[in-house]
Amino acid sequence: MKTGELREIEIESLAYGGSGVGRTDGQVIFVPHTAPGDLALVEVTEVKDRFLRGRIREIRRPSPDRTKPLCGSYGKCGGCHYQHLGYERQLYWKQVQVNDALTRIGGLETPPLAPIIPSPVGYHYRGKAEFHVAEGGDGRFRIGFHQEESNLLVEIDPCEIADGSINHALQRLRQDLGAGKIRALPARLPIWSSSDGEGLICTNAKRTVERQVKDMVLSVPAAGFFQANLFLVNRLVDLVVELCALEGTETVVDCYCGSGLFSLFLADRAGRLFGIEADSAALSLARLNLTRAGRQETLFFAGDVGRELTERFVRGGIKTDVLVLDPPRPGLAKEVMAGIFSLQPRRLVYISCNPATLARDIRHLSAAGYLLRSVHPLDMFPQTAHIEVVALLEAKV
Repeated sequence: MKTGELREIEIESLAYGGSGVGRTDGQVIFVPHTAPGDLALVEVTEVKDRFLRGRIREIRRPSPDRTKPLCGSYGKCGGCHYQHLGYERQLYWKQVQVNDALTRIGGLETPPLAPIIPSPVGYHYRGKAEFHVAEGGDGRFRIGFHQEESNLLVEIDPCEIADGSINHALQRLRQDLGAGKIRALPARLPIWSSSDGEGLICTNAKRTVERQVKDMVLSVPAAGFFQANLFLVNRLVDLVVELCALEGTETVVDCYCGSGLFSLFLADRAGRLFGIEADSAALSLARLNLTRAGRQETLFFAGDVGRELTERFVRGGIKTDVLVLDPPRPGLAKEVMAGIFSLQPRRLVYISCNPATLARDIRHLSAAGYLLRSVHPLDMFPQTAHIEVVALLEAKV
């Protein structure tokens, strides 16, 4: 098999990451923007020892699952992967992908997997978009997202998964640039949604924005992380609180606590609550958010989660009942695992944006004496290949 060869491929399934999966000459081939049921003429673009990659040259028989993408830049911009699929089929395949990760990577024969929680809306759900900015040789600023697996910038207008206020702000920004009112922009430009429909253009990375979650208002760093789906963040918080199952006496540690999203709703249910966060800007706002809500007894520690668990909790002799874990995509580092094994909390609530690393970590935690009680996928990112998952693990009695 060589690159450039054309093959007629029947697409059988969808892999995590968004590519359709087919076979040719006994080899697996991954083809972006295909749907299970497609019969496609595919050009081989990459040959590996164990698999091939390809791109569509022609859809000869479209899948019944196909639908028309809403975005005119779909297929060029790397932000979305599934706009060519009907939403119910997106949910189906994401459920399959989480189950596959738990069985294949996690080593679980029958994972306790709950049905995926859908987003109430499939488009215009994002409360923040971080745009890339490039200045051309003509002095004109180009604003958009990168192509998939490329640094080439695709100008977006509008972004169909962003809230309408973000697109309104982007349009206003382009008008101001064209009129010469703005002379400079940062290379990465966050724009947040706003209830007044205007959007918040954050050229100052140190700016703070306000987010409404249930009956609380949180201050978060403009350049920092916050859950993107405006319509599912309340459900995510409710799920985490439910799985923690606090009775008022427990010591809880909110690891990777950010600006205190989960801490804010756990503090009045716990006996003692601690938070750990490496981002100093987010941590200072976590303290502010909890103090403003009357939870000033919550203690937040700045630093690496693994080191803080070992030095402050294990060596400090602070018995811990519940750990809330919301790590970045690589999952739990070895030092964090070591801290968990030493502390031996009776309950772990693990929020993950990467089912593969979640499954890997579940395998290690299971080997150390934890039972996986439930796994709850949430579609926080419709039209994309990303999946949010919340897992509950309990120590064996």
